Amino acid sequence: MSRKRKRRVTQSLKRHREGRKSSSRPGRPRSGSDGPYKEFKIATFYDGDKSHKYAVGTGEDRSFAGA
Repeated sequence: MSRKRKRRVTQSLKRHREGRKSSSRPGRPRSGSDGPYKEFKIATFYDGDKSHKYAVGTGEDRSFAGA
């Protein structure tokens, strides 16, 4: 980590002397497409001998999963 830190400081000073801006994007990128995590609900229904099976899933909140 010390080499990386040293290299970044050196590159930063060089960029500053040359009057260039940083090529990195400002701020930290968001994790996930629109938030830190995604939650999905999956429910499976089947009879005792498993001859009839039914599965349902949703990415919405719990009220959609229960409907």
